[in-house]
This record gives sequence, C-alpha cells and structure tokens, in this order.
Amino acid sequence: AAKTIHNSCNGALRLLPRGNGKGVRPILNLGRQKFASKKYPNGLKSVNFRLRDALAVLSHETRKQPEVMGSSVRGQTHILQVLLPMVRGWKAAGKPPMNVASVDIHKSYDTLKVKKVLEVVDQTLSEPDYLIKRFAAWTPRRGLRFIQKARPSSEYHPFMQEAEAIAATTRNGVLMDLVEYNYAKRADLMNLLSSHLEYNVVHMSNKHLLQTGGIPQGSVLSSLLCCMMYGHMEKKRLP
Repeated sequence: AAKTIHNSCNGALRLLPRGNGKGVRPILNLGRQKFASKKYPNGLKSVNFRLRDALAVLSHETRKQPEVMGSSVRGQTHILQVLLPMVRGWKAAGKPPMNVASVDIHKSYDTLKVKKVLEVVDQTLSEPDYLIKRFAAWTPRRGLRFIQKARPSSEYHPFMQEAEAIAATTRNGVLMDLVEYNYAKRADLMNLLSSHLEYNVVHMSNKHLLQTGGIPQGSVLSSLLCCMMYGHMEKKRLP
C-alpha cells in the first residue's frame, strides 16, 4: 500500500449483479474523497482527482494519434461522424441487405495485462512534458462544466486562441479561464499510472485488498485505456 497514489482515498468496492445470472461485476468508487477531520486535517482527494492530468494528456495524445484508438468511438458525436458516411454510402448503393454483428467482450477490463497497458501508454506519450490548462464553461443545456486541455509544454496558446477552439463546439455559453496551469512530466505520468494500475488498493467490508489483475472499473482512465489496448490489438493482430 506504500506505493498507492499519494494522499488520496482508497477505492470503495461494490458488487453489481450481471444479467442472466452471470455472477457479479466489481465496480470501484474512485471518486470518493475524505473531507477535513481530526485524522485528516486537510482531507484526502479522490483517486480520480489525482488522475485528471493523466486523463488530459492521454486524451490529447489519442486525438493527435487517432490510430491508437483503432475502431473505438468517443461518444455520441463521434458515433454520428462515423455512422453518417456509412449510411450515405449504403443509400447511394441502393440500400443492399445489411448484416449487423453485436459482440460483447467477456471481462474486457478484468483480463487486460497491466504491464502491456503501461507499455502501450509509454509508446503513445510523444512529449517529455505537457502543459495542462483548465477552463470553466456554462451553457443553458449542460449547465456548468469544467474543461481541461493538455498540450506539449513548448506550445503555449493564449486564452483567446484556446477559447476560439472550444467555442467551435460549445455554443450559446460562457467560457472562463480558471488560470490554473499544471506541468506534467512524462516520467511522472508513467509513475502515476504504474502506481494506479499495479498497486490499486480496494476497501471492502472493513478490509483493504490489493487488486492483482486487470484495470480498475470506476477509474476515469479505464475506458480510454481499454480502447487503447484494443486499438493496439487491432493494429497488431487484425491489420
């Protein structure tokens, strides 16, 4: 436990039943934090809070290198961008019969090899260090949300330039510069990820357990890391 993410809460585990009597799915609450108390005068930040720089950097790299993600899509907007050209081509071809395959990868998070995940991340990081900026955006539809952008530390963009890029996808709202800039070194990011994946401590029934396989569900990085791993598999096994 000495190598867990410094000064952050351990994840609380809960078990959710799988459908059709297929056992349970372990879900970690890594967003839990401890408020100030006698034992923790300054409180304890959540694991996901500690991982936010890593999330910003990996999001930046996978957008810059989309091939890393393989066939993965980033939510509804990206699904539409991929689906529309296919539908238009299908209609232009006279709407021939179409077959749809639905595939569920069993225990996709639980079976990932942590050392391989770290190897893929190490290959993806292209800069020695990064600059992470944070902004606040408010729109009538989504309310207040926070945006973080990572860039190579050598590429400083003024706020107005960043705002113009964000405004291209955020309309009828207000954007505020939080003037919160962090620098993240590649080596520090790899150490953080290694600590998170290899020494993830779980709290359950008054016991502390060390996760020994797979990547933790409930982490802000899990979906992205999973997509990167299957993108790597596509590249190496399904060229």
